[in-house]
Amino acid sequence: MRRTIKNLIEGYERRQFTPSEILDDHLRNIKSNKNINSFITVLEKRSERQATNLKMQDLTNDKALFGIPISYKDSIDIIGTKTTNGSAVPVKKVAKKNAKIVEILEMLGSITVGKNNLHEFSTGVTSENAYYGNVINPLNRKYTAGGSSGGSAASVAAGLVTAAIGTDTSGSVRIPAACCGVPSIKLTYNPELLHGVTPMSHTLDHIGVIANSVEDLSKISTQLSSKMEKANHENLNQVKIGIDLGYFSENVDKKIDEMMRLSVNKFNDLGVQIVKIDLSYFADIVSFSRIIGTTEASFHHQKLFDEFSNEYDNHLFETVKAGRSIKAHSYLEALLKKSYWTKKINQEFDSVDLILTPLMPITIPTLDRIKNWNNSESIEDCMVRYTQPFNMTGHPAISLLSGYQTGLMNQSIQLISQHNKESLLFDIAKLYEEKI
Repeated sequence: MRRTIKNLIEGYERRQFTPSEILDDHLRNIKSNKNINSFITVLEKRSERQATNLKMQDLTNDKALFGIPISYKDSIDIIGTKTTNGSAVPVKKVAKKNAKIVEILEMLGSITVGKNNLHEFSTGVTSENAYYGNVINPLNRKYTAGGSSGGSAASVAAGLVTAAIGTDTSGSVRIPAACCGVPSIKLTYNPELLHGVTPMSHTLDHIGVIANSVEDLSKISTQLSSKMEKANHENLNQVKIGIDLGYFSENVDKKIDEMMRLSVNKFNDLGVQIVKIDLSYFADIVSFSRIIGTTEASFHHQKLFDEFSNEYDNHLFETVKAGRSIKAHSYLEALLKKSYWTKKINQEFDSVDLILTPLMPITIPTLDRIKNWNNSESIEDCMVRYTQPFNMTGHPAISLLSGYQTGLMNQSIQLISQHNKESLLFDIAKLYEEKI
């Protein structure tokens, strides 16, 4: 059963159940859903202690996440627990302290249920994992669960936790959330929130939240940064949403075009203004982001790779190896391009409040489609083509179910705002969510 934060808080206030009872229910569900491979470590005893220690008076003592079961991608440190990164490579033993984000959310009364499975060292978008088992999409086993935070998204979608925290370097929170049919947000770039998180690319890594509703995303996200600005719009007809006629409309599935037309119509019905913009200057952004990400991944793996390269899976092995061959001037050029794109997109926000794009240029791919992919653009580059730009520029981006279904799968859109303006994203996304 999928519960929202609002459901749980209201239930606690009415004394319908206790945190221990809710936790027990979630732990039973995790045990009965082991086949989706969404967890690497379940912290049963630790979470039981947390639930028992919560007192009902804490509901009125600034414990905004009182009794809310949350899980974390297993690249995020939890004190007394091994951080595996979904790998056989012994990157760490047992964490000596909590990551910053765990510390914040536990102080707010949340219950840490466990650590989620992922694509090894956050380097892929399908959450295929030879060591811990592939993450299975709980909506339909024929489709990818997405990645790299696939276990986090699958855990929320299957009702095993109320929310989950992941990391997003190229789309690693937004893509699996979309594949598993739940909303998510990649927050504004904030390296402070990455303390205690195994880096993949320190320049591109972002913290992301996955939950059952936009309201839940907002409740958690607003606790994580003091820099977030309150939305400042008196009515919806003052809000301008930019629709790109260039980069984000090229080489897309026909069904994605149909989804975008439906979504634009829904936003029109809400009363917002739709403004046409041109983001064609993003044309080669994925290739430059690969230079940054691969170089930095290689840097962070230099000692491990020398000692344990035989234990890396082939994809990670090739990624680290490729990073070692990238020239310094290529890396510096990519960083300059990153600054250029950030400046360009900031200028777009002088004339629009939000930007609307598809989440991916293709519909959620089946496992067979991925296996038999035959295109000059790799399946990974294709899947991150529309998410990666905002890792390069650091802007917050929310993934949201569009209401357009192909088969049983609800395809997703993406809304982007100016830095630290997540509150406007939440306000508009919530209205859209209520409409579908």
